Amino acid sequence: PISGGAITSPPVTGGTTPSPPAPFEPPPSLNEGGTLGPATPKIGPRIELTLRRASTAPVRVGDPIPVVIELINTGDSPTQNLQLAVDYDRGLSSPQDTLGRYHLEYPASRLPSLGPGDSSTVDLDFTAVQPGEQCYRITVKADGMASAADRQCVTVEREAPPARPQLRIQTALDAVREVGEKLNYIVTVYNDGSAPAEGISVEILAKSQLQALRATENSQPVPQGLRWESQTIPARGSLQFDVEYSCVAPYAPGLDALLTVYVLKDNEELATKSDIVEIRPARQAAPTPTPGGPRTDLEGVLSSTANPAQVGQPAVLNVAITNRSAAAIADVQYRLRFDAKVRPTIPAGATQVQTALEFPPIPSLAAGETFRFAVPYTPVEQGISTVWLDLRVGATGATSSAQESISIRPR
Repeated sequence: PISGGAITSPPVTGGTTPSPPAPFEPPPSLNEGGTLGPATPKIGPRIELTLRRASTAPVRVGDPIPVVIELINTGDSPTQNLQLAVDYDRGLSSPQDTLGRYHLEYPASRLPSLGPGDSSTVDLDFTAVQPGEQCYRITVKADGMASAADRQCVTVEREAPPARPQLRIQTALDAVREVGEKLNYIVTVYNDGSAPAEGISVEILAKSQLQALRATENSQPVPQGLRWESQTIPARGSLQFDVEYSCVAPYAPGLDALLTVYVLKDNEELATKSDIVEIRPARQAAPTPTPGGPRTDLEGVLSSTANPAQVGQPAVLNVAITNRSAAAIADVQYRLRFDAKVRPTIPAGATQVQTALEFPPIPSLAAGETFRFAVPYTPVEQGISTVWLDLRVGATGATSSAQESISIRPR
């Protein structure tokens, strides 16, 4: 019972009294850091070496080859007495190698000391002097570390050939003509080179069976032909020269060419091309119609809005049919014939029969009257295209014809 007095604990019986706890003592330490376990050894300085170039593509003899060397200390101690050496192949040169030993040295006095995690770069400048695979080797060393090395190679190609023009000639013409007909000769001189062709001359020579009627401007007459002086053809460009001839005498193809083109500079031949054309005798003229028979007083004229024309560029063929007689002519029948180098647009009312366009007859043409119409067309092939206009009076009357030669350039 508790009654007005102090509380007392009953005596402890049946055991021993426990000892008070001992004061705290730190665990034993076996390393400088005061932690359990063995001490971590230091690795000292350690250099990682990286070589960098702006491009790994091949270079040509004479090209510069800049190289950047990056040094990174991945160790745990600063570098001491850091040194770098460069050895390179004889296909390379360096302005830093004043002794010509193909060896460069960077002593500690030229390189900074690198603390853990620090980095530094060294620039090298090489020039390619010989073709082939050319290499350079870098070695880095410092006190208290193993040396580090790396090697890099570059493919060196021969010097690019000097830029120069490269000329070729392409011509277009009809293979067969007749005496009295015209022959259009288109000459295109191409420069496939990487430099312009300057100060060149172009000569087009023809045998006596051809007589030049007109030609591209600025030509000068020379024996048997024409010459254009002081011409310039840009790199990857071309120049065209057109000559229209009259066939004045027959010419049978043989060993000799009828037409020859020369491209010259300072009288040195740069390119040449020859063409053979057969000129046949003129066909016999149709007999003169008897009095009272059908007359042939119809005149046809053809003209192209583009001559020369260009492949793929639309143009228009204008046609005029005139009555040159003193009396009206009834039932004038006409058609146009095209070759494969042009594609005509069929006008309303016309009918295409193979390569010809046939039109409804003209009921009547008064004396001196001219009937005109136009046919759009598109050139589809380079060369000389000839269009024929066939005229006839009535179903069985006399006929006449006209033609137009169209020079077609490439795209």
